Amino acid sequence: MSSNSPPPNSAPSATNASLNSNQKFDFIKTFCKLTKEFESPTSFWKWSAYAAVAAQLRFNCYLNWGTSKLYPNLYVLLLADSAAYRKDAPPELVAELLKECQHTKVIMGRASWQGITDELAADAGNKRTGIPIKDGACIVIALELTAAFVEDPSLVKMMTEGYAFMAEYEYILRKGKTKITNRCINLLGGSNETLLRDMYNTQANYGGLLRRTCLIKPDGRRPPNSLDDPNSLMPAAHKQILIDQLDIIKNLKGEFIRTLDARRVWKDFYIKLYKSYEHVKDKSGFVEGAHTLISKLAMLIAASQNTLVITEAIIYKAIDEILSLKENYTNFMLGAGKNPHANLGAIILSTLWSYYQSSNGVVKSLQRREILLKHWNEISSEDLDKLLITLEGAALIKMIPNGSEPGYILTDTAKDIFMKDPKTKT
Repeated sequence: MSSNSPPPNSAPSATNASLNSNQKFDFIKTFCKLTKEFESPTSFWKWSAYAAVAAQLRFNCYLNWGTSKLYPNLYVLLLADSAAYRKDAPPELVAELLKECQHTKVIMGRASWQGITDELAADAGNKRTGIPIKDGACIVIALELTAAFVEDPSLVKMMTEGYAFMAEYEYILRKGKTKITNRCINLLGGSNETLLRDMYNTQANYGGLLRRTCLIKPDGRRPPNSLDDPNSLMPAAHKQILIDQLDIIKNLKGEFIRTLDARRVWKDFYIKLYKSYEHVKDKSGFVEGAHTLISKLAMLIAASQNTLVITEAIIYKAIDEILSLKENYTNFMLGAGKNPHANLGAIILSTLWSYYQSSNGVVKSLQRREILLKHWNEISSEDLDKLLITLEGAALIKMIPNGSEPGYILTDTAKDIFMKDPKTKT
């Protein structure tokens, strides 16, 4: 078999077949299906599943990437300010499954980055097979990211550098030289914006760590589950289904191959993305790094289906999944080092003031979608909704009919403020 040919798919176990006999193998869908009764948002379960696949693949699979190879390891961060979104459950389940699989190193608890690298250099015991887990592949599970690492002024730099696969990595401390073979680090953690800003500081935001991290926010709130009903708990059989599928995925080895249609779609998209660098203002670097995240995710989607073939449908899905995260980065950067509501409020009021000045006495309102369209790279839809409510409550804007969607105009109070000082900032 040539290195360009994907290995034949392993046959699903009887347990897997009984779950979904009429559908093809898909770990991500299975993972989300078996966790649908729990309160954590679907986005948290889905991206935790992606992290599980990435950890299970280790450094066994790759895409040819110019002069090097691209591996599908990920840094995934579940970000929610409210404890009601239950960030811990998905990473905890992933840790449990991967520990049972005993195929990659699972690192949990508080540690220094140097301590983690020491773990990667050492062989880990394997009770399941008796064969030690070698090499530097791992997943770091950090239920609260900012508390998982010992404070170190070099932490951001080390995490940024640690994202890259290294066939051989050496570091020297007073105790001597340590060598890691095939370093491939995955990260699955949770946090909230208040705590995260202490860790993801200016150095992280502009130095590359932020754009290397998949920022995942809740995609909705699920129905309550008090967990007092035995039927609402995940049965051991369901966990075994997930373990069986991860055991199949771990056997994938070699190069991911894009079909001709997938290559066409990817080339067209990449050319447009590359040309957008000239006019898109993205302080986080997300846009410039999106092609790498999309390629990594495409590998994981294919692997979750037990194949090394990346199809046109997989490329489209990976593009959609990654680009849908852009708002999370925009929102995070808007709040870096300033009050995000003050900044966004100034943008909205200034836009409405310019409309008032150009209206020649005619009432001219601005619809919500028009504000988003005009400032798509500055305002997230979530923050805009909050700001519109806040500005209405402060009697600075009011809503009036405007076609099929209400529009907003400045109140007399706001106009007076701008007339007294046209350079007023909120």
